[in-house]
Amino acid sequence: MIADQHRAFEASDLDAAYAHAFPGIKSKFRTPEIFGHIVATEYPVIWRPAGYEMIDILDTAKGPKQIVSLQDAQGRFFHAVYEMRLIGDTWRIDGVSLRQSAEVGS
Repeated sequence: MIADQHRAFEASDLDAAYAHAFPGIKSKFRTPEIFGHIVATEYPVIWRPAGYEMIDILDTAKGPKQIVSLQDAQGRFFHAVYEMRLIGDTWRIDGVSLRQSAEVGS
């Protein structure tokens, strides 16, 4: 799901990217266009990463959290923690926290 959302952002397919969001996220941003604008301006490394890798999954009381390593266009690395929620039999993204990593690009 996270990889699908990254491919949707890469293709600027805001409807597809927004479809992966949990209802609480959708209600906060209201439209795919607003959602895309916020991601592009506030989280550019998620919008257009130079690369990314799924690192680990943490099980928490609220649900799993997927840890993703991202690299931006300047070679800086970030760790994103995606909170996942299940709706029926489908996982959705219920938020992302992002922090710069100590890793150094080559």
